[in-house]
Amino acid sequence: YAQLQLVNSCGCYWYQTIVDTDCSLRFYNGSDRVTFTAAGNVGIGTTAPCTTLHSYGTATIGKGQAVNEKALLTLTSTTSAGYGGQIQFQKNNSSLAEIGHESAILGSGTSSDLYLQSDSSIDFAAGGTTQQMTIDSNGRVAIGENVSPRGATFFEGGVAGALQVEGTSANTSSITLIRANASSGPNLIFGRTCGGVGTNTLVAANQTLGGITFQANDGTDFVSAALIEGRTGNHMASNCASGELRF
Repeated sequence: YAQLQLVNSCGCYWYQTIVDTDCSLRFYNGSDRVTFTAAGNVGIGTTAPCTTLHSYGTATIGKGQAVNEKALLTLTSTTSAGYGGQIQFQKNNSSLAEIGHESAILGSGTSSDLYLQSDSSIDFAAGGTTQQMTIDSNGRVAIGENVSPRGATFFEGGVAGALQVEGTSANTSSITLIRANASSGPNLIFGRTCGGVGTNTLVAANQTLGGITFQANDGTDFVSAALIEGRTGNHMASNCASGELRF
């Protein structure tokens, strides 16, 4: 190898070292600090960078914040055929979560929608580190402090809602619908189709449309105490439906 010694004003020694075995260029000060490989990869804190820029440790991106200035990190594809950008979070060299363009994370398609993927739950905290909302691996959403979605075994009828709100006060366990309009208020719609998701398939006569169930916890799980149920009546046709409420 070839070696060039540099001394700064503090008397610190830096060495540029070209190692014949891997043809890399290294900046050394007690240990290897920055490495440029023959493949064009740059390693900070590592001598074996596996990507174009590989930082082993904590990295900060910023600039002086003068008026109308900002620190900016850009992930982009240089052609319209590219998938776009993504950030991958790994542990023990295994990907656990990703955020970026949908097509980049899925590795297919042309969607530029923002896509967030996790191998487990996704937690949200606001105003501190206390968890305020969670999306679990089954797609259920729980809103509340340190609340996880309850599964179907907790409720009579085996139904675990996709949206669950749980708290210790009226404010933290209530849902409010407000419509700012001079002539009418908000709507709560219970709908049913007899086809798959996104389809429009006729519901037959005398079928359940939806219900409001009031359940109390018996010390083990929740049991039904009262029910309001909507049903189709004896007649169902295009643009014409009869119905009833059962209590």
